[in-house]
Amino acid sequence: MAAYAPGQAAVESMCQKVLSKRDQFSEPGVVIRAEIIAFAKSVAALDVDKDAKIAAFGALVDAMKTSLTTQHDVAAFVSALEALRGQARAGDFDGDGDAFADDFRAAFQRAVAAAGDVDVDAAPELAKLTKIGRPVTGGGDDDASDD
Repeated sequence: MAAYAPGQAAVESMCQKVLSKRDQFSEPGVVIRAEIIAFAKSVAALDVDKDAKIAAFGALVDAMKTSLTTQHDVAAFVSALEALRGQARAGDFDGDGDAFADDFRAAFQRAVAAAGDVDVDAAPELAKLTKIGRPVTGGGDDDASDD
């Protein structure tokens, strides 16, 4: 039996437990982003000082970008776990038992890095938020109500 057999089983078991809950990772972010859009529509309709609306939209844009970045990071984490589970099944962690933690850590870091950086500015949710705020921030007519 390979030196990593217990480690392989542990990696595969841990990955399976976490991955069985993967749907729960993204659902809250979807709800949050929908609430940000709804709140933006309410802010746009308020009869308050324009500077206050601009500040509110700035905060909403920041919150949206944070949520989108978190979504990307969670997806990278899930993808990394899927890759590690596959590597464990393929025996990629067979070998020197003392190096298991280092090998696992390096494989995980490579898998997360493979997801690359997120371009939140290209996200449809951010575009919708920007469209809603355009009349408030001086960008044109409000045609977002037909979405």
